[in-house]
Amino acid sequence: MKQFQGTAASGGICIAPCFRQQQAPAPARQQLSPGEELSHFEGARKAALAELLALREEGTTREAREIFATHAMMLTDEDFLDTVRRIITLQQHSATSAVKAAVGEFSSMFEEMDSAYMRERAADVREIGTRLLRLLSGQVAAQPHTRCILCAAELSAADTASFDPAIVCGFATEDGTAASHAAILARAKGIPAVVGLGEALRTVDASTLLILDGSSGIVIADPDTATLCRYEAALKKQTQRNEQLHRLAAEESRTADGHKVIIAANIGTPDEVESALKNGAEGVGLMRSEFLFLSSPTPPTEEMQFEAYKSVLTEMHGQRVVIRTLDIGADKQAPCLPLPAEPNPALGCRAIRVSLARRDLFAAQIRALLRAAKFGHLAVMFPLIISLAEVREIKRFVALQKTALTAGGYEVGSFEFGIMIETPAAALISDSLAQEVDFFSIGTNDLTQYTLAADRTNPAVAALCDPHHPAVLGLISVAAESARRYGKPVAVCGEAAADPALAEAFLRMGITELSVSPAAVLPLREAVRSFHLD
Repeated sequence: MKQFQGTAASGGICIAPCFRQQQAPAPARQQLSPGEELSHFEGARKAALAELLALREEGTTREAREIFATHAMMLTDEDFLDTVRRIITLQQHSATSAVKAAVGEFSSMFEEMDSAYMRERAADVREIGTRLLRLLSGQVAAQPHTRCILCAAELSAADTASFDPAIVCGFATEDGTAASHAAILARAKGIPAVVGLGEALRTVDASTLLILDGSSGIVIADPDTATLCRYEAALKKQTQRNEQLHRLAAEESRTADGHKVIIAANIGTPDEVESALKNGAEGVGLMRSEFLFLSSPTPPTEEMQFEAYKSVLTEMHGQRVVIRTLDIGADKQAPCLPLPAEPNPALGCRAIRVSLARRDLFAAQIRALLRAAKFGHLAVMFPLIISLAEVREIKRFVALQKTALTAGGYEVGSFEFGIMIETPAAALISDSLAQEVDFFSIGTNDLTQYTLAADRTNPAVAALCDPHHPAVLGLISVAAESARRYGKPVAVCGEAAADPALAEAFLRMGITELSVSPAAVLPLREAVRSFHLD
């Protein structure tokens, strides 16, 4: 028996034989003239771009669509393409050698950057290189056909997106981090995963029985009888636990002493409505409208946005849907809206600042939301607010768009007007803000990083981003009290809402709604039903 410790990337236990993803040997190819090698490269690039655009369209989650849109954009990056072409023409290299050299150069450049987000992009460059090399050489990767735990040096987003959880019940990799695209997609698909196991994973032979614990980051090869029995019992409990939770899908979110709580779902695309409803969400507490911008090569039109918002409102059958206006900038970059580089992007032009700077984009979004409002119970919230002046300016802008739509013969509805409390400034002036808006939604992720001056994407200070910090809880309490004073509902839609200990503290402060990922709705409902707030 061998035990390996890696990084927990996607929770859950699975037990299955090891499958090793190996490439079939590439056929030998004689190097051609520079002109022919350029043509060969261009053919592979176009084929890779077509594959990525198809994967983006087929993506079943917001995460998958964003990743493949980003990879497609990289295949049109002139700096990268010029580097490959220069190596072919000036250094007389083959297309294959040129791609390897360019990928090495660009991935090294990203790995040396200070930003954790940008360092992760090195893996994206390598993945694009792997795709190009496969198409240049004609290699085909062997695929599993029976239930297994897939082991590899590193997995691409495309690999992970294509996994059938009934076949690939888990995966383990030598490299990678919990923030990698493979890990993000594994969590979205509910596939247990452990990454960063190092070269020791290579000592595991194909077909060896593996135990993978994606919650603790442990992989066990060839377990002894006692260990196998212990994990089989844990797996059985995991299955029973999931079945028990799903029995709560039709139950109310009510504390043990009778206080009604709304538990809603955070979603990224209309496709996730089904998961929200399946898990018993009592509405959508946060829909991230930027998915339309992150997955499109051009800014989405008013009509495209209208159809997306309308579909969510229709599918929710009258339950309240809260849509956040465009929130890009900092670690979220949209290919169709390139923003200038900033020395400190988390404090730069992002979220509502982008919308107010680009009134054409803001108008299209507000018009689409007003038109969609008549198809359901719509609430709209605006991110990164810091002043009363911003709120009043937004309200004037919304009123202008409504007047223009009506004059143009469009049918429009009304929506609840809310703001996100995710800056200390907004929390501290929340008494004034509460008198101007219909509701608050507290974004604990940004509120924590801005309050504690710790970039949540930077591994060196990530441990400092603690939503339990008394300063963070104090600001949330101030905002909740302001909302209560004026009879306005207040929600928490950040990741902290899924923490049972924090959820109970929030409810005691007067928070009326908790919004979490669809998968977290039922565990949170179970916890809430045990609370005694009185």
